Amino acid sequence: MKIKTNILSFAFCLFCITISTNSFAQWQGSGTYSNPYQIYTFNDMKALADYVNSNGVTDNKYWKLMNDIDFNFDTTFIRIGVYTETSFSGIFDGNNKIISNFRMYHPNSGGGNVSSLFGINDGTIKNLGVINANILSSGIANVICCANNGQIENCFATGIVQAATYSSGICFGNGEHGLIRGCYTDVDIQEGQYAAGFCAETFSSDQGVAIFNSYSIGDVYPTNNAAPFAQDIGGYDHNYNKYCYYREQNRTYTPWPGYTSVGRHIKDYCTIAISCFY
Repeated sequence: MKIKTNILSFAFCLFCITISTNSFAQWQGSGTYSNPYQIYTFNDMKALADYVNSNGVTDNKYWKLMNDIDFNFDTTFIRIGVYTETSFSGIFDGNNKIISNFRMYHPNSGGGNVSSLFGINDGTIKNLGVINANILSSGIANVICCANNGQIENCFATGIVQAATYSSGICFGNGEHGLIRGCYTDVDIQEGQYAAGFCAETFSSDQGVAIFNSYSIGDVYPTNNAAPFAQDIGGYDHNYNKYCYYREQNRTYTPWPGYTSVGRHIKDYCTIAISCFY
């Protein structure tokens, strides 16, 4: 009887291990470069967030968006990579597809609350469009990610962002190891104690350029402690932002005390050699 009990206990343990390891394995693919995990639905995106936020391993893992996804303003989505210890460090390829009607609505969750598609990115987010976003937070609000310590490439965002403290289009902070290139925003920043059309805080990158070949054409309604493109905070002795532009607006912006507003008027710097949009 004791032997039979031990066998049953062992079988139960194996069952628990199987459930634990497979609870997020709902995607097709194997997570490799040649056979990435494939994302088709809103629930697939939620599964990615659950996996990452449960400390799932994302190093050298690949995810690929296979079609456009309508989030349908569903507010149950939790950002991907909530904490530093559960940051996203894989490769998310949007495959030139679009996520539409993305909404996060956290008006009463305290000053530290963050609303964005990705939380902390230590990996790569690329080839992704997020349109008609509606982001509201009592703390920090952005469309693509909160803190970028990896790479964001060939991404764009449209919509509305409102936050009590920090609000921006692409990301709140681009860290000293972060690189953003080939991205643009058409996001209206309607509220924020510290606001920027593209990136609220940008440190110069150890890769030489923090933000490259990007632009912002949305309206930034706050004028104090605000910038139409980004706030320049400093770091490495390199160029902070290169070939970056913003649409000229009929407002006079006051940067954060001690900081510098960066970027150039698109209208003033468009030439035959540079592709500009305004």
